[in-house]
Amino acid sequence: MVDATLVSSPISQQNTLESIEVFPASLRVKRPFKGEKPLPPLRQSTTLQGFSDKSRSRLRFTAANSANFLRSQFCCTYHNVWPIDGREFKRHLNVFLTNARRQFPFLSYLWVAEFQTRGAPHAHVYLDLPATPENRNKLAAIWCRIVDKNDAQLLAFHRHPKNMIEWQMYSGSYLCKYLDKAHQKAIPEGFRNFGRWWGNSRGLVPEPDVVTPAELREELPQVDEETGEIHDQDPVKFLIRTVGRYHEKKNRRSWFRKTSRTSTALTGAAIFRQSLEYLRRTRGGNDNPCPF
Repeated sequence: MVDATLVSSPISQQNTLESIEVFPASLRVKRPFKGEKPLPPLRQSTTLQGFSDKSRSRLRFTAANSANFLRSQFCCTYHNVWPIDGREFKRHLNVFLTNARRQFPFLSYLWVAEFQTRGAPHAHVYLDLPATPENRNKLAAIWCRIVDKNDAQLLAFHRHPKNMIEWQMYSGSYLCKYLDKAHQKAIPEGFRNFGRWWGNSRGLVPEPDVVTPAELREELPQVDEETGEIHDQDPVKFLIRTVGRYHEKKNRRSWFRKTSRTSTALTGAAIFRQSLEYLRRTRGGNDNPCPF
């Protein structure tokens, strides 16, 4: 007869972990929120002053988990005249994306706004389109019709091969490093109502595969029913610890394993899947495997 204490004692996080979400690149550990929930900030009379750390973190996550889809970069900029109101700039960008979706049904995209040294806003638009001359000319025509259809130099600039290039997203950190120039994230004096620095098409990041601790322990029990062998590692604790160590090597300031809050390992999905497959090979598992 198996001593129950031997089986249950290693499970230190059994009541502090709700689920594990596995995205294409990232791993998110969901833990219950404790304490009073913070009130949302009042934004009616506030003005964004820069690219916040939280916004940059969300951009990294979105870019990392859409790297398999986005394959080119197109730049939307201005010539001699540009808006000094963010609402007008975002209206131009929204009309551009709306018309691009009509031209290319089911288009997926991620856009990031910046400022040039002369103070003009522009947007890097990452697309799931190949960087062909035909696609570049169609996008250039759409943007220039919105901004200034009579400016031949503007059209020529956007039709230039360097304005639409093949793009390998790699990870969100790479994108942020590529775009993270202080002067391009500083709102020029006199520019108002800038709003968001980036956005993406709906559904760009796929819904994650979700597994609960109970499902993992059911698939990978600590006690082998046939032999009675007791495994010394709780599968949930083993998986979180492995991903945590990997994340700590990537980021020395990682608090992935040191918090009671929900936490994310930006590129942790691959090591999680590898570790799960290792447990399946060494333990055998049962007939109800997790869906990934």
